[in-house]
Amino acid sequence: KLCSGETPMVRRAAASNLKNILPLITPKEVEENFVAVYNELSTDEQDSVRLLVVEIGAAIANSFKGDDKKNEEIVKPIVLTCAEDKSWRVRYMVASCFVTIAEGFGSTLTK
Repeated sequence: KLCSGETPMVRRAAASNLKNILPLITPKEVEENFVAVYNELSTDEQDSVRLLVVEIGAAIANSFKGDDKKNEEIVKPIVLTCAEDKSWRVRYMVASCFVTIAEGFGSTLTK
């Protein structure tokens, strides 16, 4: 609920902590409970929230490590959208997290 709060500060705080929660739960729980939140945050009007989506995407990709289909369907489209974002800060975050994202994607998607 905090990720869809009215105040950008609340959404930013929730998004920054979401990446820490994802490694602690199962991939099934990630898919059931957090993919919708990830999609919602990726379209936020605040670039300070959208740049955190890149780190969440890296955490989700690592959660789905070995499942190329889920990574391709869930994470890849949003990471590509972030790579073309209007905000230089979001694009910079994609470049900064590229290695972590690539590790989560595995060799099939990074070729």
